[in-house]
Amino acid sequence: MAKFRVKTQTFLDEQGVWGAWMFVLSPLVQIAAWRWISDLALATTIVIASGAAFLLGFVLLLTGREQHSIVEEVTVDPANQSFRLGERPE
Repeated sequence: MAKFRVKTQTFLDEQGVWGAWMFVLSPLVQIAAWRWISDLALATTIVIASGAAFLLGFVLLLTGREQHSIVEEVTVDPANQSFRLGERPE
């Protein structure tokens, strides 16, 4: 019976990195706009725009990932095979 080992690593591509920055920094921009900008219309506009940037950053963070997988065949000694529940010997 052939056994395989699969190793998978997940990385962020450029789109994912942009999404991560937008996801982290847009709430900080919202706090700064709400706290230090005295013009209510400008502060509200910045809060709405950074809220949209937060959601867009979340989507970019989810879609901007790459996965690299390596599949290796594992050699098993036929004399020393142990079967787990649900496996069938060949």
